Amino acid sequence: MSWNFQVNLSGVPAASGGSRDLPEGFDTGAVIGAEPAQSSSGRTQIAIKVQVTSGEFNGIIRTTRLGVPTTPEDKVLYYWRAAFESLGYTPAQIDAGAVTVNKDVLVGRTAHFYYKPGDKDAGIYEDFKFLTPTDWNNRK
Repeated sequence: MSWNFQVNLSGVPAASGGSRDLPEGFDTGAVIGAEPAQSSSGRTQIAIKVQVTSGEFNGIIRTTRLGVPTTPEDKVLYYWRAAFESLGYTPAQIDAGAVTVNKDVLVGRTAHFYYKPGDKDAGIYEDFKFLTPTDWNNRK
């Protein structure tokens, strides 16, 4: 199969193997993906991709992972609650009983979050926290 396309690469810097940096701060973005993944310990997680949707960093994508709860007391439930509130779900919607979590309830929603870059050389992981819109406004 043959294929071709035209592209203008004038003024475009060559990729250097890294993505554009997102500085520390409070941002909003659209959830553009949510897929199952495995942690290094074997725990099932959901990898959630968020794309910044405004300002000079518009278009930058960051991925965060939330573990799939394994018990009703699992501490990760607090993080899922923050994610759902960050994505605009109301307490009434969340507190109505068991919530089915899948790609459809995450993708396309606006997320409010705090991001702090990591330093691989120093062994520091990046920090991505979903925040409720009110908490995001107060902290920003």
